[in-house]
Amino acid sequence: TYTLTLAPGQHAIANHFNKGGNRLSELLTGVPEGTAVYKWDPRSGMYTVATLEFGSWRENVTLGPGEGAVIHVRGPNELALTFAREPVTDPQPPTLELDRFHLVSSQTAEESRFEDIVGHPPTEGAQLNRLPPAGTQWDVFTFSDGSWAPSEPTIRIGESVFVRLLQEYVPPSGCGRLLATHRRNDG
Repeated sequence: TYTLTLAPGQHAIANHFNKGGNRLSELLTGVPEGTAVYKWDPRSGMYTVATLEFGSWRENVTLGPGEGAVIHVRGPNELALTFAREPVTDPQPPTLELDRFHLVSSQTAEESRFEDIVGHPPTEGAQLNRLPPAGTQWDVFTFSDGSWAPSEPTIRIGESVFVRLLQEYVPPSGCGRLLATHRRNDG
């Protein structure tokens, strides 16, 4: 179980547990009317907007372990979100298409790094974008020449991040199976 206390503004959130079908109506109970949640679609490059109207979610999207969304907390009060239920016992790396942004998170409720989320070390040109709490502008971290700039990002419990890969990960020879599955962006 973990609780996110969110100030008014935008927050990139994550759910690390399975609860029913992981629909907003199951996960975000007790949020105020007008709460908006934005779920990113990497194929279209657009958000699906889910809004709580008259006690029901318009676009009752899912937010499963490893997925991310942006929630807009309308002021003036903070919003407390508590996530609990069945932890993920066998996390699997996400399928990420190259040269597309994916809003992702750790599948487990613990601080994580890029490789914890993606399933392998960063490749040249990898990008991770992180929204500071109640932020309006994403912090950008880029992996180049073997290190992160401006620094190696750490992802908090309950936080999601945008990840973009420009190159496929090729494990060093003799390292066994590929840890993550990637598809090329053909268009």
